[in-house]
Amino acid sequence: MMAFPDWLHERLKEELPGQEAQLKMVPPSGRSNRFQPMNNPVMSGVLLLLFKKNGNWNTVFIKRTDYDGVHSGQISLPGGKKEEEDADLSVTALRESFEEVGVNPADVRILGKLTTVQIPVSGFVVEPYVGFIGYEPVFIPDPGEVKEVITADLGLFTDPGKKDVFTFVKGTFSVEAPYYNLHGEKLWGATAMMISEFEEIWREYCEKGTRK
Repeated sequence: MMAFPDWLHERLKEELPGQEAQLKMVPPSGRSNRFQPMNNPVMSGVLLLLFKKNGNWNTVFIKRTDYDGVHSGQISLPGGKKEEEDADLSVTALRESFEEVGVNPADVRILGKLTTVQIPVSGFVVEPYVGFIGYEPVFIPDPGEVKEVITADLGLFTDPGKKDVFTFVKGTFSVEAPYYNLHGEKLWGATAMMISEFEEIWREYCEKGTRK
């Protein structure tokens, strides 16, 4: 069977699960206008980094520090907004991953990208890139941006026992939101949308036989 990174590189060239998969992790109240065009969005790139840990495929998330903003303390993939010097958003994703968790961009093979995700509440449009690194990285979190680094076996995403719904409350706003239980942390919102799409692709691979 083709090695997972090579298989994934080819799979990401094909039609993606797309918005239908993303919507599984969107609160019902927000589904009707989730994909409406945004004016003057902030373009950004994030990295879904794949690596082997204890013989299994894993990826890495960050828990953001607490700050005065809509994404304070939330779980996300490494990444951030595009800077002028970035040639494209894959460069953005790699640069930010280096700054936030110390991943060497030269060691990462970009395999492709998932479907674009819009975040209306903060005005971001995010391109999620999928990358592969041939060893288990030693993550070095930037204390100014990263409260915690969290790794996860990809099998977590396909475990129905790791999905639930919670009530998010901020001020007078509240919403019932689906989430992945990431070692006790709630992975929800735009990042959960990206993972929901990737979950569908991972399921395809697992159904084809032995994982490599």
